[in-house]
Amino acid sequence: AEEKTGYQKATLTQASIMSYNIFWNIDAQEISDRAGKIANLIQTADPDVLLLQEAHVQWLQTLQNKGLSGYTAYGWCAGNVTGSTHAHTAGCDDEMVPILWKTDKYDLVDSGYLHVEAEKYPRTINYVVLKDKSTNAQLLVMNYHAVPDKTEADGNIAFDGESVRRQTAQKLAWELEKIRAEHPQASMVLAGDCNMSMSSVAYYTLLANGLHDGRKVAADTISEGSYNAWDRTDSKKYALGDYIFTGDGVQVEVFDILFNEDFDSNSGKHFSDHSPLVAQIKY
Repeated sequence: AEEKTGYQKATLTQASIMSYNIFWNIDAQEISDRAGKIANLIQTADPDVLLLQEAHVQWLQTLQNKGLSGYTAYGWCAGNVTGSTHAHTAGCDDEMVPILWKTDKYDLVDSGYLHVEAEKYPRTINYVVLKDKSTNAQLLVMNYHAVPDKTEADGNIAFDGESVRRQTAQKLAWELEKIRAEHPQASMVLAGDCNMSMSSVAYYTLLANGLHDGRKVAADTISEGSYNAWDRTDSKKYALGDYIFTGDGVQVEVFDILFNEDFDSNSGKHFSDHSPLVAQIKY
């Protein structure tokens, strides 16, 4: 945050971060049915920065049509039907991990993406550098959706997801070093559906390269996971996999999971198979 002169103590900039895997699908009616609930949930939580996983352009457009407003979005996806390697939000037919931020709160300083190869499951990691319009404090935000484990029973070529996640975590560490060098004043947040356990090599690779698990360092936190498998009601049975990591100098005041707010009593299901994470930070 920007230093103040005199005897005044420097004040930290506040921000709320939400990370939410909204479940990939291509059925327009299903998207429409769930989008209104998801849009309302997001608007109620009112995050300054929103990271979505398993989204695509149709999802973003429908969320906006259902009332989600006041945000600017950035995101590249893994590919599209024309065969191009990358496609921006305007032409993406594939899964993407867009980052949305409040238009009236931030200016965009920089943006980019990292392409991660995995057979039949390409991933593109998006990042933005945002500057708070009131304090000029900069925040580097990275959105990540890791590959899961896959077997032949899934109807796909089987591969070791853990091995891919481990390689991706190392690539993230290298790329983060470069991005941080370009933006030394920016504080850091990396969030998303990382599909990894706290005992995995990928998890410890991120921790060993200057990141901290927001769930563990928050002053007010929760231990439950966020994967609800659509119909789980006992939060103690939710699985880990979604994370909000922060860099040095970022204070996590609150880490929460909205697993009550995203349950539809009429359908008996959650709005997605993941419940959203929310963190209140100062940097």
